[in-house]
Amino acid sequence: MLSPAIRTDFVNPPVAVRRFDWSATVTGYGGEPAEPIGRGATEAEAVRDLLEQIEDEESAFAGATPLSAEAMRWLDATVEAATAALIRDEALARADGHAGAIREAVADARLAGMVLAALRSARA
Repeated sequence: MLSPAIRTDFVNPPVAVRRFDWSATVTGYGGEPAEPIGRGATEAEAVRDLLEQIEDEESAFAGATPLSAEAMRWLDATVEAATAALIRDEALARADGHAGAIREAVADARLAGMVLAALRSARA
């Protein structure tokens, strides 16, 4: 697998602890909770932390039994239906002023979509 480009930033947060001064992300980082972000006192530590997180994610799927085509179709349909329902519910909740309670469910649906994408790539 080709390594994506890594972006580093000197964050320098307003805290006394300096071990989070640098962050590292892959190109295309969207800020989703499940996306890895490396942190460190130095740029090199942040990159190392990010690469370890990516390696941990990849090894979590290593040796996994691939899903059958039928199971993948079911998972696709389930995630698609759940995501559509959650997006609809979020719109309704915003209209009612209760959007905060729905945001976590939408994040869970996005995470499920990311897991599905990882399963697809592991199967390929």
